[in-house]
Amino acid sequence: MELEKMINTIMNMPTTVLKTFRTSYWVFLPFLLIANTDINQVSFVDTASKGGYLLHSKGVLNKEIKGDIRFEINQQKPFKGDDYSTLKLQFWNHHLDHNFMELQICLKGTTQEIKRGKYEVSQHIEGFSNYFDGVFAFANDDILGERPFFSEKGSVTISGVADGFLSGSIKVTMGDFHGNSFEVHGNFMAMR
Repeated sequence: MELEKMINTIMNMPTTVLKTFRTSYWVFLPFLLIANTDINQVSFVDTASKGGYLLHSKGVLNKEIKGDIRFEINQQKPFKGDDYSTLKLQFWNHHLDHNFMELQICLKGTTQEIKRGKYEVSQHIEGFSNYFDGVFAFANDDILGERPFFSEKGSVTISGVADGFLSGSIKVTMGDFHGNSFEVHGNFMAMR
């Protein structure tokens, strides 16, 4: 009887070793993947789960910026003119009591909500109250003083739209009237 148990144990050893290896592999694989992950990606996941953003800037404003982000979607028809669908993103900085940046995507000739896609910064904006086709952004930060910065070039990519959530990325160059500029890029997960 003892001999029979010993033989069964020896015969089942490769199966036991294989099961142990397989279990260990699946337990340690996530740690290997996380160990090779950039810290900024991990912190963005934490920020985005609450409706937030993590942006990096370089130029006259050279820092990491994170905070809360909210969005609004509207369909509008000016008194005279075409229909417009607009998406407004408001980026609030954790260290300021006002918004750091506001970005607006405006699509001319439609009343459908803005969907997934890449939207380019508009070069033809005649004023704040006029409707335009494309992306417009302005920024303000304590480091920059009271000077406003406006979008010059770049794009916004909307990668996901779900009930009350909107995710995407931004890469926009902002400039002021004195020739100073900075580029801001990163990811966001906005809540309505």
